[in-house]
Amino acid sequence: MTRFSIYSLRTRLLLIILSAVLPALGLILYTAAEQRQMTLVQVQERALQLVRVASNDQERLIEGAHQFLTIVSQLPEVRSGDSASCSMLLADLLKQNPIYANIALFNLDGTLQCSAVPIPIGGTSQANRAYFQRVLEIRDFVIGDYHISRTNGKPSLYLGYPVLNKAGQVQAVLVTVLDLAWLNQLAAEAALPPGTTLTVIDQNGTVLASYPDPEKWVGESMSETPIVQTVLNRQDEGTAGSTDTDDIMRFYAFRPLYGAEGGADVYIYIGIPAEVIFAGVNRLLARSLAGLGLVTVLVLVIGWVGGNIFLMRRLNALLGATQRLASGNLSARTGLPHEQGEFGQLAHSFDKMAEALEQRNAQLEASKKELEDDITIRKRMEDELRKHRDHLEELVKERTDEIKATNEHLLQEITERRQAEVALRVAQQQLQDILEFLPDPTFVINRDKKVIAWNRAMEEMTGVRQEDIIGKSGYVYGAAFYGKPRPILIDLIFSDEKEIEEQYTNIKKKDNKVFAEAFVPLTYGGEGAYLWGVASPLYDCMGNLIGAIESIRDFTEQMMTVEALRLSEERFSKAFNASPNAMFIKTFSDGRCIDVNNSFLSVFGYSRQEVIGRTTIDLNIYVEPEDRAKIIQIVMEQGVSHNLEVNFRMKSGEVRVGLLSADIVELGGKRCILGVINDITERRQLEKEIARLDQLSLVGEMAAGFAHEIRNPMTTVRGFLQIYRSKKHFEQYKEYFNLMIEELDRANSIITEYLSIAKNNAVELKLQNLNLIVEALSPLIVADAMNSDRFVNVKLADIPDLLLDEKDIRQLILNIVRNGLEAMPIGGNLTIRTFMDKEEVILSVQDQGEGIKPDVLEKIGTPFFTTKDYGTGLGLAVCYGIAARHNAKIKVETSANGTTFLVQFKKCKSLAS
Repeated sequence: MTRFSIYSLRTRLLLIILSAVLPALGLILYTAAEQRQMTLVQVQERALQLVRVASNDQERLIEGAHQFLTIVSQLPEVRSGDSASCSMLLADLLKQNPIYANIALFNLDGTLQCSAVPIPIGGTSQANRAYFQRVLEIRDFVIGDYHISRTNGKPSLYLGYPVLNKAGQVQAVLVTVLDLAWLNQLAAEAALPPGTTLTVIDQNGTVLASYPDPEKWVGESMSETPIVQTVLNRQDEGTAGSTDTDDIMRFYAFRPLYGAEGGADVYIYIGIPAEVIFAGVNRLLARSLAGLGLVTVLVLVIGWVGGNIFLMRRLNALLGATQRLASGNLSARTGLPHEQGEFGQLAHSFDKMAEALEQRNAQLEASKKELEDDITIRKRMEDELRKHRDHLEELVKERTDEIKATNEHLLQEITERRQAEVALRVAQQQLQDILEFLPDPTFVINRDKKVIAWNRAMEEMTGVRQEDIIGKSGYVYGAAFYGKPRPILIDLIFSDEKEIEEQYTNIKKKDNKVFAEAFVPLTYGGEGAYLWGVASPLYDCMGNLIGAIESIRDFTEQMMTVEALRLSEERFSKAFNASPNAMFIKTFSDGRCIDVNNSFLSVFGYSRQEVIGRTTIDLNIYVEPEDRAKIIQIVMEQGVSHNLEVNFRMKSGEVRVGLLSADIVELGGKRCILGVINDITERRQLEKEIARLDQLSLVGEMAAGFAHEIRNPMTTVRGFLQIYRSKKHFEQYKEYFNLMIEELDRANSIITEYLSIAKNNAVELKLQNLNLIVEALSPLIVADAMNSDRFVNVKLADIPDLLLDEKDIRQLILNIVRNGLEAMPIGGNLTIRTFMDKEEVILSVQDQGEGIKPDVLEKIGTPFFTTKDYGTGLGLAVCYGIAARHNAKIKVETSANGTTFLVQFKKCKSLAS
């Protein structure tokens, strides 16, 4: 055996050490992969937040420009027409507002009147610009398109606002130019990693702004690059990975940038190099692998040296002693100390074995002479034979005991089976006794159509005795009713046959049972009778069909009563049955129903058999028992009752509203009560819905009428307050100015809510997925919940796309969610779900509050109704208006455990087709 053989103990020890290092290597690689994924998600989320900030900043800048132009348009220098004083004013304002590239005033023909930046008068015409013509058309603030300036090569956004004279006519157009220089400040403040790019493109893929190297890329087309194609195809915010023009792999976040109304779309995207993203993770992986390699080498060296010292030396001593012993030297010993441990114990055992072998060898030599004695050998053989015989006898005894125990067990099972048979016969007799004494005629057949039970009531009805029919087949039970063998109602349990069903009237199937009515002429000795029967299957314990049972009831008297009424009052009967309103006739004495029309059965959901012969108390029709007592009192006192509004309970438990009229009539010589119920449930619900929609419409029309007239003065006041707040001599009143501006903003938000209720509110329906809107709002909703120490769970199912206005749906979700958060105690959970219910897409918002009281629930969605101390009562009214514009419905389910708002959207038919 060589020193480095694979079979050597030292080599195997080193292999075991190496195998122990492999899990650590796998763990390091797995951890590195997880860290790469987590780092990528965090960087993409940060980049996505940054592009959102950019979009929001752009929107804020444009809104600020709107307010700025509104204020400037009211200044005397602008309205006077003096170019010199106007240019000085605009230049001063431009110094105070460096975010603008220029501020200029143009005449109606597009020629320049005055400018903050020196431009030759009449040198720049805006007459052919679309935004300029739009200002003249609508006489309001207009956002133009981004385009790259010919003079400085920078992308600029033109914003226009009309200057009106005292007669309300446009006398000039005030224009400010906003460029994308603020993106450089945004990039600097964001501390972007090295190699990161920030780019703004238009819908054609032309670069409008670039960081870094704007002079290299601005104005260039990048429509063929993969990331630009992804951005233009998605037209929404998102993330992607792609290789850029410099062949560097980057991960991007992109989003549409707030742009011109009706103009081209503008997008911003940020790309971070993959090498930068994963640099920290790669360094950590390299350090971990280097450390693991160093530890592995150190462990191998220690294993090699330690194995030589603690294993190989002692193992070689044992091996040498073994070889000497094998060569015949029985006096060979290891020479190792007999200490604790495996080698010490092995050395001790080996030395003891060698000593024992030496002693045994001496004994064998001494025993040779004794073995030569044949008598001794024979005696030993006899002893062995006796031992085998005794062992065999023990085995026979054990087997005999086992057979005896088995026989006793079989005897016990036979006894138990006989007892079960006796119990079965007793049970069969009891069943037979029960069938015998049933008041209704009843019989039973097995799977082969043989009669196995025929009770005494059947004998009385058909005149056929048990002993004449039990055990017979071939439809003999049919002959007992019709004079010849044929299938009857019970045979429908085994098969559906139209010929059998046609023999009966009012046949009905429910679960596994079959119900039917028929007139049978041969019953009761040929007198005939109207019979009502029910047949049901019979199953064994394994669920197999083994037979069927049929029970029959004679309702001839009821049929005769109905027939008498029909013959004597045929006109009344026709009107009664043809009435679209639910009608009933009950006895005056005990209030039992003797007839109801089809409309009654349709409205209440009962069958005729369930109603005939029963009272309204039995059916539990009246929701309020005092209504029944009130009607009886009115009829007894006045003889008639008209249009008394009553709440009725259907068979399903549903409560509906109806107008009940009752009158006393004479039918068949008996006093009866004729009742007519006019169902007005839908009318009441429609009245409530129309009232609520009328209120929403009125509020919307009022808002649309005065919102514009109020907002313009408010904007002017707010602008002057901002200017005065920045003056040094008003420094001591700064807090008052801030308070007034906040209150103006709050009033403006209330006006916005008013406008959301208006019927003619513009809706831009686009085919999109509700889940994407909920996911986009999730960070904002979770942040609101965390600020109030509450929690939010979002569970989104797979749902189809819908025609939605994203802005409206965002407002609807935020209003309902914030109401739910405010309704819950601290620590409560709010659950937002989307799912399909038949052909509807459902948005569900469920809170864990105390529920809504009934008096409050009736007023939900009514404008100006609120339970909050500082609420306007318009939040839910806006939600109902948004739902109506989307042809959706809002349903509220509430209890002591919380409230659920369900917004039900109809599935888009074009997608279904």
